[in-house]
Amino acid sequence: MPKTSIAMREHIVMPLLTIQQFASSQIIAMRKSQTVDEKLLNVYEILVSRSLFGNTNASRNST
Repeated sequence: MPKTSIAMREHIVMPLLTIQQFASSQIIAMRKSQTVDEKLLNVYEILVSRSLFGNTNASRNST
């Protein structure tokens, strides 16, 4: 049973981590550039926070 639980958590967490890393890198790149699209920056910030919530929830449910 524990192996199944770990596999299920990884199945949920890995895509969320990928989204979070991509959005974070885009935020960093946008802030370094001279022109910042505020709407797009807001979307990336929301993606980071929502994916963080999903990862936190998956971690809580794993125990």
